[in-house]
Amino acid sequence: MNDIFHWFVKQGRIAAWNEFENTFLEIDTEGKDSCLLTLQDAIDISEILTKLSSEIWDSFDINKRNSVQGHYVKLQDHSFIWEFDDSILKIFVNFKLNAIEVNFNGGSVCKLSVQQTVEIIQILQQIVTNTMEQNSSFEKRKKWWEYWK
Repeated sequence: MNDIFHWFVKQGRIAAWNEFENTFLEIDTEGKDSCLLTLQDAIDISEILTKLSSEIWDSFDINKRNSVQGHYVKLQDHSFIWEFDDSILKIFVNFKLNAIEVNFNGGSVCKLSVQQTVEIIQILQQIVTNTMEQNSSFEKRKKWWEYWK
């Protein structure tokens, strides 16, 4: 039996598990338009997705040559989308809500290849890093301004 990981995030719930060569994400918005993640939610989810994708990478004969092929599109509004046969997964930063927004418009379960899972990990980590750097920079400027007032 595969482990199923569940998170109650800022708004909604996300679950993840592996079946054969795929990782599955269940995105439960609990009646809202999307799930909202805090930075810590994104860090936790990235760590578990890393564990799950590593298990697949190490257990199956994955075509590693195709592993660098991009499966997502970055839009002008800095959101990232993955298009599937009849659905779209979208991840972006919602500055008004101070959260990372996750939308999936094809039911509640998203089937990901190991490459797509790695892309999601990298994007979540990039968002976390950029946000932490911006917050740090803001705090430094604030301290500098307070010092010179």
